[in-house]
Order: sequence, then C-alpha cells, then structure tokens
Amino acid sequence: MPLSTECRITFTEVSPHRRLAYSTRADFVPNVPPYDVATVVDFEAIGDAVKLTVTSQAMHDAVWTERARAGYESQMRKLDALIAAQDKAQRP
Repeated sequence: MPLSTECRITFTEVSPHRRLAYSTRADFVPNVPPYDVATVVDFEAIGDAVKLTVTSQAMHDAVWTERARAGYESQMRKLDALIAAQDKAQRP
C-alpha cells in the first residue's frame, strides 16, 4: 500500500450550516474492486458551539471499516487542536 493516495469525492448534498453528503471512490484497496463509500457530515448549533457528526457507510469488511473510523477520529482530533489553538491565539 502506498503511504498516500489521491482522494476524489462527489458531493451529493450541500445544505449550508446543516449538512454535507458525499461519495468517495475506494479504489486503493489491494485485490478489491473499486467501490463508492457514502459519507454524511451533519452540523448542529448548540449554544455558541457546533456539534459535528460524521456518518460513513461501512467498507467492504470490518477491518477496513475500522481503519476508516480511526481515520475520521484522527481528523476530528486534529480539528479540535486547530480550533483550540485559534481560540488561544484570539485571547488577549
């Protein structure tokens, strides 16, 4: 497996401030024919914060589905860190 792959997505729904839905082509798994994976990202305003929920279709098996889940969790931790750093920089 390469260390990086190109990822192309097709947006299937764009509802500003509410939802993004898209399909990603999984064409990088050895010995597995390419297939599409649907993902929905919902945004919910809660006071002065936003709750972000990512729901992704299962991949072709449990191992790859777990890898995808771990990848999303890693992305969310990075987003949390970025937001925290920006908040800290804006404080006097």
